[in-house]
Amino acid sequence: MKVLFVTPNFPFPPQSGSGLRAYGLIRGLREADPSVRVDLLAFAEPGNTPDARPLAQLCGQIRTVATPARSKQARIRTLLFSGRADMAERLACAAMRVQLHEMLAAQRYDYILYVGLETAIYMPLARQLQPDARQIYDAANVEHVLQQRIGMVDRRAPKRLPAALYSALQVGRIRRAESALCKSADIVTAVSEEDARQRA
Repeated sequence: MKVLFVTPNFPFPPQSGSGLRAYGLIRGLREADPSVRVDLLAFAEPGNTPDARPLAQLCGQIRTVATPARSKQARIRTLLFSGRADMAERLACAAMRVQLHEMLAAQRYDYILYVGLETAIYMPLARQLQPDARQIYDAANVEHVLQQRIGMVDRRAPKRLPAALYSALQVGRIRRAESALCKSADIVTAVSEEDARQRA
């Protein structure tokens, strides 16, 4: 079995929530079945060269793409004119599409797993390039619920009203994006039973 992980950050050291999630899944999969080939395609902060040695023991191939910078103007355009969820656009970049295309041209995968909403935007491209690969959306968070909670907190502070308005605009968009991903993926995984109920 061959599995490609697409992650929003480099999962070592496993510090952030999505990094912990990705590292745990990769390590657990390899420990459960050492014959499984796991490849990794991850975003990494520009100028930060991650230590790939610990993951190299678990992964057959590791590639990174610099996390794209998004200007405030680009985010405002998305907010006002696109109708799309801002966070779903955060990691959209040509460099990732090129790397994904190269990896899928070189290797046939049984599964392609996307950690979080931000990387799952590449699912349509991967499905086009490898229609037989099973697409897994790992809903590391239920993002629209988190955005809703952030907005509720921000509404309590007058200085945070612009942020609260942003959250109010984003909640529905994120919910729609998550719902579309859950419908288009072959498999959806969640961190907790509560998260799974939100996805149902």
